Amino acid sequence: MLNKSTQLIAVFVLIKIIAFFAVSPDYDLHRDELLYLALGSHPDWGYWSNPPMIGALGALIRLFPAHTPEAVRFFPLLASIGTLMLAMRMARIMNGGLYAEALTGLAILLCPPYLRTMVMFQPVVFDIFWWTLCSFLLLYYLKTREDRWILWLGAALGLGLLNKYLLLIYATALVLGLLLTEHRRLFTKRPVYLAAALALLVWSPNLIWQATHGFPVFHHLDALATRQLVHVEPASFLISQLLSHLPVILLIPLGVGFFFTGTGRPFRVLGWVFVFTEVILLICKGKDYYALGLYPFVLAAGAVYWETLTAQSRGGHIARWALGIVALAVGLAVTPFSMPCLPVDKMIVYCADYQRNTGLTGAVTWEDGETHDLPQDYADMLGWQTIADLTRTAWQQSPDQNTTLIYAENYGQAGAVDWYTRKQGLPPVLSFSDTYLLWAPATLPREITTFIYINDELGDDIQQLFADIRLVGQVQNPHAREYGTKVYLCQSPRLSFRQLYDERIREMRGATH
Repeated sequence: MLNKSTQLIAVFVLIKIIAFFAVSPDYDLHRDELLYLALGSHPDWGYWSNPPMIGALGALIRLFPAHTPEAVRFFPLLASIGTLMLAMRMARIMNGGLYAEALTGLAILLCPPYLRTMVMFQPVVFDIFWWTLCSFLLLYYLKTREDRWILWLGAALGLGLLNKYLLLIYATALVLGLLLTEHRRLFTKRPVYLAAALALLVWSPNLIWQATHGFPVFHHLDALATRQLVHVEPASFLISQLLSHLPVILLIPLGVGFFFTGTGRPFRVLGWVFVFTEVILLICKGKDYYALGLYPFVLAAGAVYWETLTAQSRGGHIARWALGIVALAVGLAVTPFSMPCLPVDKMIVYCADYQRNTGLTGAVTWEDGETHDLPQDYADMLGWQTIADLTRTAWQQSPDQNTTLIYAENYGQAGAVDWYTRKQGLPPVLSFSDTYLLWAPATLPREITTFIYINDELGDDIQQLFADIRLVGQVQNPHAREYGTKVYLCQSPRLSFRQLYDERIREMRGATH
């Protein structure tokens, strides 16, 4: 017979699985999902902007007999369930009871970040899991003082770095936190250095790949800083994290406070991990979701602290129920922001009503700093099938498919064509965006007579090169981020396309070395 704690976790896991199937069929896969699926067709120890784990998972997904959105998101579901279970167990490790475990589970179920990431095949959901696992293992060490948990923590850090480099920030904050507590004596013990060596060993294949490819991640980070992070403001960074946990926002200050007061003091190093991570991300102008891995352990600590406070006060039973009911009501109210469960037309109305009633625009503010009628992630899940269909039409109209090249301006467009036409005989799409640049051949094997061009505009260089250019079609959904993206069929080149390509690829690769 399962104990009550295990039964409780099983109930929450079941609810999470049910929620997983609530995505509206109005939405395609996300732009980034299409890139990560493309990585799966090129398994390697590294990519332009990512370590290898997401590519390995993409390769496994390509082996699935079904390729529905639910199948694509199978691994995110597993990672999300793992985060839920670990968070609830952390409440127990920090001496919480069934109520604290239930409140932690409710928080992970209801807060938008843990629902949104569950239904997207992206590194973020796995990043949250690895941060949470590292915190779980650290808590076990703090609870038991058994060195084996330090070694497991080293292995988890290494595996997490094969998913996303953000875990380096966690590791840095952890070192600083250890130095500020009595646990600094760990640095005089052998297990810490064995754990660090283990982490480095596990991560080393990716480090070697980066070194042999000229560290393309630094070029990615430079582009990210100049195009996106420049819009990040410290106040919005912090406020967004609070609002994304709105259903249980009270648990955040309680959780941070727990680590520095009373029964939470033995786990204080995690409080410093939270503080230092936030400071580092503020200094580096990180995006708000970079810190999401911190919150499962903070929410668990807050639930434990709330359980303790209400146990010692009159009316505590009522306060416990009140917080749970408020969390449930607010969580359900913001569920359309948590995951794309509403059809597009209803979601637009919901967003407009939300802005009018609250005056808040953060949920529909995109990376460009402007407000739109849909959250950016949702707009990034529209139009991809159209682009693939138009490209297939252009391919079928090509007079000589053996000398036809398909080019997409961004990785979403390229990934859409690669994924949605993968069984229809089209060649791999050429693009100079993100990791696609690494896959572009150094030279074309033959002269090109027909060029299928996917972009939102027809540049002067294309118009000068081809004498016969015809618009095949464009994305006409005004709510799609790719609205206006066009597919052109270009023929009768005036100059050698092969020579032009060779010059362009040398220029592009030269700029990244």
